Amino acid sequence: MPRPTYPPVVRVLVGCAGDAVTAAGRGDHAEFLVAAARLAALDPDHVGLVLGAVTRSLLEQLHPDGLSGEDAQAVIAGCISDGSAWFPDVDVNALLLVLSGALGVFPSDEEPVPVTPLGVAQHAPLLVAHLLTAADEAFDTVLHSALTEIARAQTTEHP
Repeated sequence: MPRPTYPPVVRVLVGCAGDAVTAAGRGDHAEFLVAAARLAALDPDHVGLVLGAVTRSLLEQLHPDGLSGEDAQAVIAGCISDGSAWFPDVDVNALLLVLSGALGVFPSDEEPVPVTPLGVAQHAPLLVAHLLTAADEAFDTVLHSALTEIARAQTTEHP
């Protein structure tokens, strides 16, 4: 199947996200830091939308009956276990923010966001890489499916 053609801004985001997820999956600390910094330089709303959709899709696949509190705790613990050996800056609060954001739960406007865009750009790919391994899926497949769903939702919202 031919790859879809995306607008330039989406292609850049796809490339940066792919590099960060790939580096996280390999446990390549130096490459991961560079890729995450590139990802953090992009619009944080776009990064959150796309990687949130990928995360949500993987969670739905891995937990078709819904994600319980125990399931969420196991996902976070597994991600910490996978990442802490090569990425000593794993932050449970950042992972919780990324996971809850993927599920549509965000801090209120009055609450300070406890994680920087760089923290999100590091922990979202870390979480995605963990979930991809658990689901035995390829990033490109899940990413393109998520982008298709985002486009469909935006077309429905703004015909």
